[in-house]
Amino acid sequence: MKKKIYNYLTLTTVLLSLYVTEVSAQSVGINTNTPTAALDIFSLGDSNLTENMRISNSSNVNLLTLLNNGYLGLGTTSPSVRLDLRGSAGSNNIIGIGNTNLTASVAEGGAIKYVTDTKELHYSDGTQWLILEADMVRDCVIAANSNNMMICPNNTTTQLGNWDVKYDLAKTFDAATGVFTAPKTGLYTATFSVHTAITTVKAGSYIEGQWIASNGKTIKCTNSFPLAGNFMVPMICSGTLFLNEGDTLYPQVFHNTGTDKHLRIYGDTPGNPVSDQYFNNISIVIQ
Repeated sequence: MKKKIYNYLTLTTVLLSLYVTEVSAQSVGINTNTPTAALDIFSLGDSNLTENMRISNSSNVNLLTLLNNGYLGLGTTSPSVRLDLRGSAGSNNIIGIGNTNLTASVAEGGAIKYVTDTKELHYSDGTQWLILEADMVRDCVIAANSNNMMICPNNTTTQLGNWDVKYDLAKTFDAATGVFTAPKTGLYTATFSVHTAITTVKAGSYIEGQWIASNGKTIKCTNSFPLAGNFMVPMICSGTLFLNEGDTLYPQVFHNTGTDKHLRIYGDTPGNPVSDQYFNNISIVIQ
């Protein structure tokens, strides 16, 4: 008798084991008899406002709502965008962003990260990480040359130096050489405008302004003179380029106007020397 009972118990245990194994291998479907995932929830309505899922805490306060249109609300039952954190007034309705080691191309365009050591938000354009916002002072260089002789020989490329610095809080600009060193990685907009003293200019000549970066990037601007004359030779060169921290950038000009030129400075007009000021300026700003 005991042996018979034992055999029944053994058979029952085996059957229960098989049943539990089968159930654990099944997918769970809510409002669907054919779940295609481990947990498949099918919405009951076809309106965008139909709630597909809602989670509340023990006080019946909404924690999460997922609508039929895919909009997810945290702390709100009516999300109006893809991810809506706008809960009740006075709540902690913010999002925390961390750092990542992913490259910008792997993270893809539109990704955002927070760089803790520099306290900056960076965003990916799909190719590189760019600074979105920071609590650091944005670097800006303002310089001018109204008093220092700067000669630009004919048919020669001349690096523009001898500047008087007006503003350079981060001390990134060498006034003597005109070389700027990027204090951090980002996009920089650089502009210089120079004018030579009034002298003869041959027909068919030109002046070319350039920004030369140590990373191989270059900005070029050209001003041509089809007719001969006696006038100032102006050049304004501006553009935006990407610099890594430590990259350098400097301005230079080339011209073939026929004679050596020098930048127009105080005293080039003996009768009114003050009128020769403010013709040569430079600015470099990080975006």
